[in-house]
Amino acid sequence: VRDKGFVPLVAPVGEADEAVIAVNAESSIQALGDLKPGLKLAQTQDPDVRLIGMMMLEPADIESAQIVPVHVASYVLVAKHVLLGRADAGLFLKKAYEGLSAPIQRQLRVLVTSEISVMRHTLLAGPRFAGQCDALRAELLSLGQPGQDGARVLEALGVHGFEALGDEETDFMIDLMDALQR
Repeated sequence: VRDKGFVPLVAPVGEADEAVIAVNAESSIQALGDLKPGLKLAQTQDPDVRLIGMMMLEPADIESAQIVPVHVASYVLVAKHVLLGRADAGLFLKKAYEGLSAPIQRQLRVLVTSEISVMRHTLLAGPRFAGQCDALRAELLSLGQPGQDGARVLEALGVHGFEALGDEETDFMIDLMDALQR
């Protein structure tokens, strides 16, 4: 946004990016304080979830350099690695964790869930579309309105609708993420 000139358009209504750190339900790890440096942490490549996860590990005095990341391609694989003992804990997008099957969730134990409620996925327009941002934003905002055919689109995206995203909110999210990375 700041370096390349992208323009914030919309964000899903009522959707914040939150994270969960979970362990195998049979693990001796009972609380966040039981985690130690050298922790094998299964995770995807999602930078927002990783950022939130690192923040949640601070009370356990574990910094990014003290974990052994176990990178996998999906949150299902995060769960699999934890359940098979290939990782001590798993870092999940909360929505993805909640989407795991009930039998899988019963085999995991949540240690901590974030409650930041500020960071969220956003739809941005590239600088070449700067002159079309208002029209594009209006179309996206109308997707869930009566008489519109956008309900199927929203359902496919897994959202209930969009709300306009302003520069101030976007700047705040960027500043927060920058602060958390330090």
